[in-house]
Amino acid sequence: MDQITVAQIIEEYSNGRRDFSNIMCKNGNFDNLSLEEADFSDSDLDLSSFKHAKLNKCSFARTKIQWTDFTEAKLIEVDMTKADAKYSLFNEADLKDAILTAADFQYCIFFNVVQNFKDFSGTNFATTAFHPSDLNKETMIHVKSQLMGMSSNIAFDAFLTIKGNVEENEKIERVSGESINIGGYGTTGTSVGYGTSLGSSSGYGNSIVISGSAYSNATASGSKTGYSK
Repeated sequence: MDQITVAQIIEEYSNGRRDFSNIMCKNGNFDNLSLEEADFSDSDLDLSSFKHAKLNKCSFARTKIQWTDFTEAKLIEVDMTKADAKYSLFNEADLKDAILTAADFQYCIFFNVVQNFKDFSGTNFATTAFHPSDLNKETMIHVKSQLMGMSSNIAFDAFLTIKGNVEENEKIERVSGESINIGGYGTTGTSVGYGTSLGSSSGYGNSIVISGSAYSNATASGSKTGYSK
């Protein structure tokens, strides 16, 4: 796996390169960049930030993107097949027609995401929060313990950023029935709006049923219904 910097990626992308597969670029700041159709498959991009980035038709297949921030990123037709995205943020991201086959999104935050995924068969949404009400004390204790356990192995600035995000989500978990600001997440507590009623029979096609505001592992039936802003 080749070590490469964000600056190198920007320069080589501008020169026409699109294949960045099998690279290591942990703790990279890709905020606001346009890297459409880039191939980051089989890479290690843990602890990175892609806030507001344009990543349409990119590939993150089998890529490590744990603790990564995709807030308000454009991820239309992105391929995240078998990606390891645990503990990452996707608030306000556009994942229309995304391929998420067998990807791992445990402990991710998906507030007000544009969904209508193309495929998410075998995807792990077991502890994903699609709404502030999905956060609970046990989840936040687990996330915080995982973060503290890796504090000595990551850059201090990255640790502080992630710690701040976790603490903001702890505030959400502690407050019920009121609208609160989610710092750095681009939305607000109970004022988050979804474009459909979350009925127990609503689904996306073939692997998950929406039950309340969380996903449970079951076979879905009915037409696609997505959350919209």
